[in-house]
Amino acid sequence: MVKYALLSLGVVGLLVLGEGLVPQHPGARGQQERFVVRVPEEFSTIQAAIDAVADGGMVLIGPGMYKENLQVRKSLRLIGAGQERVQIQYKDPDRPIIHVVSEATVQIHIQDLTIGDPTFPIEQVIVPLTPTSPKLSGVGLQIFGLVQTLLRRVTVGGLLFGVVGLWARLSPQIILEEVNLVRNGTGLENGAGLESPQLLVIRSKIEENLIGISSDQLSLSQSSVSKNRFVGIALGGASNPFARPRFMGSITDNEFRQNGVGMYLGGRVKEDWITIANNRFVENERYGVAIADPACPIYPELPLPKSAPIQIFGGGNEFSTNGQDLCPPDYPWPPGFRK
Repeated sequence: MVKYALLSLGVVGLLVLGEGLVPQHPGARGQQERFVVRVPEEFSTIQAAIDAVADGGMVLIGPGMYKENLQVRKSLRLIGAGQERVQIQYKDPDRPIIHVVSEATVQIHIQDLTIGDPTFPIEQVIVPLTPTSPKLSGVGLQIFGLVQTLLRRVTVGGLLFGVVGLWARLSPQIILEEVNLVRNGTGLENGAGLESPQLLVIRSKIEENLIGISSDQLSLSQSSVSKNRFVGIALGGASNPFARPRFMGSITDNEFRQNGVGMYLGGRVKEDWITIANNRFVENERYGVAIADPACPIYPELPLPKSAPIQIFGGGNEFSTNGQDLCPPDYPWPPGFRK
């Protein structure tokens, strides 16, 4: 079953990772002079370039700081000159920095730039907030609709929500490759719907957020999940109960280090299942891996509902110097789950 889930994500990768995006409207092929546009050489703002480029075209962003709130409703590539050289911050904190919305299938590729302010002093944020503590605000990338999204070599930081996926009946796909989610309230919040969204994160860093990733479904591999204050990865427990049976995730070959909780799992029905294999859980303050259960409190002031039984597969995980490796310890963890 894991192979089938990853195969579907691989198909999405072929769609998005190809040499060019397929224009959605035949007339766009005639706009060759606008298939590649440049900022600031041809357009002073990124939004003006987005509006002018052909469907499926490319916006090349030169070095600089850009304060904009971008609206995207067509397939395109936003390619920066490098994460250290291109930074996009919000002009209006009440609107996403990049808002992608479409009822038709579109493909979005964002690469080599920074969204937000990764130098935000997240360590000074107090929960609950005080009048003098720094306040997180803004959303980096918000996706709504049937959108196939690839982020590659992108940093998203210093925001209330780094990346947000929202939908109802639609099932978009999001791929993060070599992405840094740093110093956000929540690095990535993947919404729920009648169709479980597909989220693939590979070779990425999820670090120093309050919550790293909160998602209904996730494939995570070869990534670092570290120093997230409350939870590194919170998976399951938020989906529509009618969207069943459901694959919760594949978590393989990652390191979870110095989080409040490395990974937190909450299932709604017994059909929920997950593979957790060959990960390192090191120096996590409360738990390495925890199932939602009264025996495993995370927020004492906020009791969480008990998880339905989850089918857990995998093995070869290394646990060292966590507050507690597995919670509850008597849960039916698979044989060989812990080295």
